[in-house]
Amino acid sequence: MHFFSGLNLKAQIEDSSKNMSVANQRTKKASYDDDKTIDFKKLEHELETAVEGEARYWRENDAKFRAVNQKVATYDEFRYG
Repeated sequence: MHFFSGLNLKAQIEDSSKNMSVANQRTKKASYDDDKTIDFKKLEHELETAVEGEARYWRENDAKFRAVNQKVATYDEFRYG
């Protein structure tokens, strides 16, 4: 069955555009105003948040690998043992 069968192509494209617009609104960064002026204080905050998130990800990922290498029988043994 073709992806567009039975549906109006124009309506599908408009629907897709609306969904993308909503998604873009949710992911809009605070460092830009509507006139595309950069707020460097907000940009710095976004960068710090991203760096902290990245560091946390790798810390947790490394902990998971250490846990696997401990070869414990159960999660409870790892968690409380």
